[in-house]
Amino acid sequence: MEVFLRLLLLYFIAPVLAQDSDILIVGAGTAGCPLAARLCTALPNLTITLLERASPRSPDAEFYVRAPRKLFSTWVSPELLETFESLPNPALNRSHTVLTGATLGGTSAITGLQWTVPLPGSIENWGIEGLTTESARAYFERAYDQLSVSVPASPLLYASDYINAAVRAGFSRSADHLDSIERSVWQNRLTIDSQFRRTDSCSAYVLPLLGGRCAHNLRLIQNVTVSKLLLSRSGPSLQAHGVEAMQTSDRNRTQSLTFRARRETILAAGPYGSPKILQLSGIGPQEVLKEANVSCLLDLPVGAKTVCRTSGSISSRYTGVPNEPSNNFSLVEDPEQRARWERGEPSVLRTPVSAANGRAGRDGYFGSSFIPYWPGIPEVRSFCHSNVESRGFIRIRDSNPFSPPFVQNNLLGTKQDMDRMDRCLRSLMRVHESFPKRFNMTFTKPEQGKLTEDWIRSTINTGAHFVSGCPVGEVLTERLEVRGVNGLRVIDSSSLREMPISAGPLASIVMLAEYMADTISKEYKA
Repeated sequence: MEVFLRLLLLYFIAPVLAQDSDILIVGAGTAGCPLAARLCTALPNLTITLLERASPRSPDAEFYVRAPRKLFSTWVSPELLETFESLPNPALNRSHTVLTGATLGGTSAITGLQWTVPLPGSIENWGIEGLTTESARAYFERAYDQLSVSVPASPLLYASDYINAAVRAGFSRSADHLDSIERSVWQNRLTIDSQFRRTDSCSAYVLPLLGGRCAHNLRLIQNVTVSKLLLSRSGPSLQAHGVEAMQTSDRNRTQSLTFRARRETILAAGPYGSPKILQLSGIGPQEVLKEANVSCLLDLPVGAKTVCRTSGSISSRYTGVPNEPSNNFSLVEDPEQRARWERGEPSVLRTPVSAANGRAGRDGYFGSSFIPYWPGIPEVRSFCHSNVESRGFIRIRDSNPFSPPFVQNNLLGTKQDMDRMDRCLRSLMRVHESFPKRFNMTFTKPEQGKLTEDWIRSTINTGAHFVSGCPVGEVLTERLEVRGVNGLRVIDSSSLREMPISAGPLASIVMLAEYMADTISKEYKA
């Protein structure tokens, strides 16, 4: 209750809190919350301000975030996410709806809860000083423990049947989240705590500290949208001093807020937010900024070579065994089930929507579920999230911070990307074919199991994983500092110049935040 009251207080008095702090972090999301938490405890004599564009959640939105079985509700709640349409994809001749978290915890509060660690070599590709597959292990372990990652105590009924079928189809069992078995399968490791509540980067890292250990030096301020960085010239370089902002609810931009940083500003606004803020501030490709009517202060290829993961799926109907118990719309929406879950009693809402994860070699990673988006149909679905080499872009459309950016995902932009998706889906089809006969399974997508490139093009979607808007090398130094700007870093998924190999980004981003918090703390202590 004390933390809740503090959040409400900060929400209502944000305009008068526009004062200096030592470190300013923009974005209380997947990366920003671990950064703030670790820095405020490691550097107790420094003040840290954490800005978040979202307002406090309503009770219903909080319920959607916390109850594992309500995952799909988070993907349609305007209170929890931002959506906009991408540009038409050349290889597909259609656009996609872009989803990104817009709530405390960012996308970690609405993601599929799945913890997947990339294959060896992935981390080295990012070019971050001192960070390797080996050195990252300790930070993965730290994040794993902090987020209460575990195998769910209330899994889907047929989760073990899926894993057994995958083993018969040639995959090996994985017992360790840090192993490097290229073709492996495991029961989901999920961000669900012992009370059957989803954890996210805010609930796990920041909220426990606001009224405790960091009450004196950490401020979390919501309902603040950053319009641009405060920059000045310092010889041949720029110097960052903080940000200009406004209340997110002030869509007419009637009142400007200023948040200053004495030491440094860290952008952790996510895959779309961080490159957008740089471009709004005049840091980006000159032609892009000119088109948006923004003066160019520093010509850097921000947003010029983004990477978006492609996602495809297959499904089969089963009629030989009973339907998955939680695949029941009436039961999921039953008020008594909610009341039982809120009291900590057994409830269908404890059940996650996913069954298993695995790696399909270097082609990608996969997930599975016995719960379709529209509950009721007895169906098993497998999802392939493929590794890609195609490049897209993100560009601001004008100088309005509330305008969605132009995003080109460029899915299946190369033959190699199509081949990877094709091989991955065929591997998953073999898993479906390896189920016991008692399931009486038949392919529904693709119909009769006839997988073609045309079918793949017509059905694939974005995996909602997007990186490399501010990549190390061209935009950032090896220490994640913006080139040509003093006192400014970008630490989030946009910092990665390659997608995590055969893994989702959640684990990698939290690990990166843990590592960079350590790095920054050592810098200041030295």
